[in-house]
Amino acid sequence: MKIDASFVRVVFGLTLLSLGGRATSAGTSCTEPEHRRLDFWVGDWDTYEADARDKVVARTRVDEILGGCALRETYEGADGLTGQSFTIYDASRKVWHQSWVTNKGQLLQIEGRFQGDRVTLQGPQLAPDGQATLVRGVWSPEAGGVRETAHTSKDGGVTWQPLFDIFFKRHEATVPPETSDADRSAVETLTQLNREYVDAFMKADVSWYREHLADDFVCIESSGAVLDRDAFLHDAASGPDVARYDLADVRVRVFGDFALVHATGRFTRRDGTQGTSRYTDAYALENGRWKAVSAQITRSAE
Repeated sequence: MKIDASFVRVVFGLTLLSLGGRATSAGTSCTEPEHRRLDFWVGDWDTYEADARDKVVARTRVDEILGGCALRETYEGADGLTGQSFTIYDASRKVWHQSWVTNKGQLLQIEGRFQGDRVTLQGPQLAPDGQATLVRGVWSPEAGGVRETAHTSKDGGVTWQPLFDIFFKRHEATVPPETSDADRSAVETLTQLNREYVDAFMKADVSWYREHLADDFVCIESSGAVLDRDAFLHDAASGPDVARYDLADVRVRVFGDFALVHATGRFTRRDGTQGTSRYTDAYALENGRWKAVSAQITRSAE
């Protein structure tokens, strides 16, 4: 969350596991609906000023951690400000709590509740002289991404002044300026196919794979096993071995009728353990359509 001129980071962060929760939430599952209400913020984001969405001001990654019981935000601002926040729903008090720290030694802790699909968190920010300023942040889903606004008050909440207003948009692979129109179009198509590939994996959508995998498709798994198209389709039909998968960095490289998609994903297994996967998919243009001809994936524990 950027609070002074630079602490107004374009993204608040959300919630740190409170110590009190250790004693009261033992045995509590984090799969209940209230724990999942902020999941719309999970992802790899380019961050913009809400009224100037043509210039990225920060890169923000929001991950589920601790078996899905908390969110961790990593903020890297173009102005040099970096920070992390941790967010959790404290079931013992029925409030959302957020702690935010930066490379400038700043700390902010705010709490609040959801109203509809919006969460509002508020708390005091202490200046070096001990003077307290109230900071209030609001997160809400918006078409194409997530909106975050913040205001401050120096009179205990009687009046409020704007602090920042930012918009998070899913990070997409960058295309070099010198890229031809044809290759630029291919990058857009392959970026979309990559998202659909992951969605098909999570939904066990074999029909998508039948349509988009080449006849001689080969997959090399993290274990070193090699699957041909039929074996891959059989595995896909059995359903995913993870409960959640979020794309992070995606890079598309086009070489005429051939292309490579490199990506990183963060996954959560059904037992709550987490890890990271990195993969490279190769595509070839066949009769005007891109088809995956090979895939290679490596997984590692968090």
